[in-house]
Parts: sequence; C-alpha cells; structure tokens
Amino acid sequence: MAGKAAGMTVFAVEDEFSEPLREKKLALADGWVRDYTEFI
Repeated sequence: MAGKAAGMTVFAVEDEFSEPLREKKLALADGWVRDYTEFI
C-alpha cells in the first residue's frame, strides 16, 4: 500500500503466509508473480 501511495508500480508476490489475502492483494497490485525469478 505504501508503494501505491507513492505512485509506484506494485507487484504482489505469491506466498503461503498471505494466501488468505490473495484476492485483496490482486485488487491492490498492478501485477502478480509466483516468485521473484519471474522478474529475470
């Protein structure tokens, strides 16, 4: 949320800890990745 407030592009990263928040993360983020290797 801080990144969005700063006008930045924000990607959500899938993880087990925040699985219950997945839909909220998708709604707030500009994109979604399963892990950081997708940026390479």
